[in-house]
Amino acid sequence: APTMCRVARARGSLQPSDLLGQRVRLCGLSGRADLNGQIGTVRSFDAQKLRHAVQLDTGEGARVADGWHGSGPPILVRQSNLEMVELGTAATAAARRDEMLRAERY
Repeated sequence: APTMCRVARARGSLQPSDLLGQRVRLCGLSGRADLNGQIGTVRSFDAQKLRHAVQLDTGEGARVADGWHGSGPPILVRQSNLEMVELGTAATAAARRDEMLRAERY
């Protein structure tokens, strides 16, 4: 059974625009349960479908027409199936290391 997302309970009052550009983890999906636990970035909000378009770190869920890089159609997800990713994760630390290495080269 899909697990409940913390964001649904803890931050149910978030507006769709609050999530744009935010790092999120997909959770509680039943139709695409294979994507539960995947991390990505919210790129836009589809007001007609009431879904956020998420680009996964794997590159899945990106449309070149929107200026994104990746493959496949957008992954549209309800806000209740998104969990905010805390800052200070290993990925953030890795990005900081990469930035420092680039700075040392120039």
